[in-house]
Amino acid sequence: MSRLAHVREAAMDTARKTKGRIIPTVENAGESVTHYATEARDRVASGLQAAQEKIHDDILPKVGEAVHAARAVGEPIREEALARGSAALAALQGKLSRVDKHRGRRRKARKIAVLAGVLGGAAAAWAAWRRRCQPAWLNQLSDDDIEGTEASTSSPANKQPSADAAGAGPDEAVADAASSPKTRRSSAPRKPSSKQT
Repeated sequence: MSRLAHVREAAMDTARKTKGRIIPTVENAGESVTHYATEARDRVASGLQAAQEKIHDDILPKVGEAVHAARAVGEPIREEALARGSAALAALQGKLSRVDKHRGRRRKARKIAVLAGVLGGAAAAWAAWRRRCQPAWLNQLSDDDIEGTEASTSSPANKQPSADAAGAGPDEAVADAASSPKTRRSSAPRKPSSKQT
């Protein structure tokens, strides 16, 4: 036998032995792969089934409720936007209805009423502040004192003719008006009260 035939024979013998060992291993590996693939498919299928049930039972209702709530909240806004858009288009085209014209008048009247209320409140607050900040001696003047002051400071056209036939000057006229019985006061000046706010 030649050397080549001998090598060939040895290679064939080794191949047969290897084939005898490899075939059962490959068959076992195929069965194992099939078993593991089936097991993995069952696990994944059960996991997918559980996930699908959770999505269907838990998540979808919550998402549906959220979408419904968002629609409910957005509906008035959408309607208002639609109404305003239509009104703006009608205004641009000059097609205002009577209701729209009266609505503007009502708004204006409401604004005027609110403004009058605010101004009235401000005037009342100012008057209260002014009364509080006024010195006490100003609050003690009587009506007679105020009338006497007005008579002495009024213009000459409003004065009654005095009994002074000599035609006294302005200083004497003021003195005469101050000494009249209606506005006569004591000669001592009033003292400011000890309480001052």
